[in-house]
Amino acid sequence: MLRDIVEEWKKQGGECETVTVYCPYCHQGMAAEATLDIVRNDELLKELAIEICQCPEAQYETKRKQRVENVDEKVNALLGKESDSPIDDEILDLIKSMSIHICYEKIKKMSIQLNQVVKVSISMDTNGLLDIKKEIKNISRQKI
Repeated sequence: MLRDIVEEWKKQGGECETVTVYCPYCHQGMAAEATLDIVRNDELLKELAIEICQCPEAQYETKRKQRVENVDEKVNALLGKESDSPIDDEILDLIKSMSIHICYEKIKKMSIQLNQVVKVSISMDTNGLLDIKKEIKNISRQKI
């Protein structure tokens, strides 16, 4: 998040400037501290305004951005090399990509059967949180 970057920059003794940013949703103007690089970039100023503003649309977008930033961590914990059923990096990247599309509501739900035993389902729950489930089938069942 940009606010965290600015705070870290200030702690390291970096130069910051106070600017007025405007929320793209409610158009409210707010004072914000920003690094000189952020001040020169209109897109970054817009993102900073969204992070600072308290209107419902800006708060929703900020939470969505946080979920997107946490996708790598969640998917790696569930299916990465350290998990109990690691998968190939190409498939892992595909699942991360699809998770981001679900966060941005371009896709409603996705399920992937990885092999005979493991199935992954990704969706949004009723609170707008990303819901990633890994189902491991009972391998003792046999079809005769």
